[in-house]
Amino acid sequence: MLNLQMTQPREYFQRANKRQLQQEQDHRLHSS
Repeated sequence: MLNLQMTQPREYFQRANKRQLQQEQDHRLHSS
């Protein structure tokens, strides 16, 4: 896992951002 972050930090961050966006969308759906 650490090696993956070191070799491809951009991909790792993009994946994390996608996950965060998905969570925010889920929260909006639940709140409404």
